[in-house]
Amino acid sequence: MKEEAEAAKEIAIVTGKAIDASVKLGGIFRLIFGDAAIEFGGAVKDWATYFRYKNLLKIQDKVFKLHKKRNIEGKTILIPPRYAIPLIQNASQEDNDDIQSLWAGLVANSTDPDKKLNVKKIYIEILSSLEPIDVQIMLYFSKQGWLLFREVPGGGITIEKLSSELNLSEDDIVISLQNLHRLGCLVADFEPNMSNIGKSSFGTLVKSEKTSFRLSPLGYSLLEACECN
Repeated sequence: MKEEAEAAKEIAIVTGKAIDASVKLGGIFRLIFGDAAIEFGGAVKDWATYFRYKNLLKIQDKVFKLHKKRNIEGKTILIPPRYAIPLIQNASQEDNDDIQSLWAGLVANSTDPDKKLNVKKIYIEILSSLEPIDVQIMLYFSKQGWLLFREVPGGGITIEKLSSELNLSEDDIVISLQNLHRLGCLVADFEPNMSNIGKSSFGTLVKSEKTSFRLSPLGYSLLEACECN
């Protein structure tokens, strides 16, 4: 009885601290989460659980639709826990529909016995670091064929061309390209000349008018792993 009483006391202390913290931090919770914080009484843990639950439901629907389309319902294979756990943890935080589709494609392909896809942690890490604009740019690159290369007549995808084709600001594109390069999904092509000797860093080259861009082998591999057909 004494041990139970002590345990109850500890729980009361911890719970009391949690409630107190929730009350004191209610202002910043409402500032960041808006009405959702009020709806859950300032309990961010409950709000976060609900948020992740809704995201996983949407991804689940996409996965099941792909399985039905491929006629593999009831024939799927399991994803090893060392990949499945971080995959679910990261995917549940994504609320953008385009990126959710990539997560769904990765799950569907990893559980499809006919695909024989070996899911990799790097795919999970990259997907969790993508912004919607990054996905838009990657998908655009993937459809350009030989026009990705500067040596081809009319080829070479520059920031100016991306801005025109995708109706995006050049400043936003610069940030996106640097993120994709950081993640290993992008390659930059440029013509060496006297003005850029010694300026081989991507941060310098990305703003050059003559630099063009294309997906790296890793970028193509990721899109293939997340294919939604």
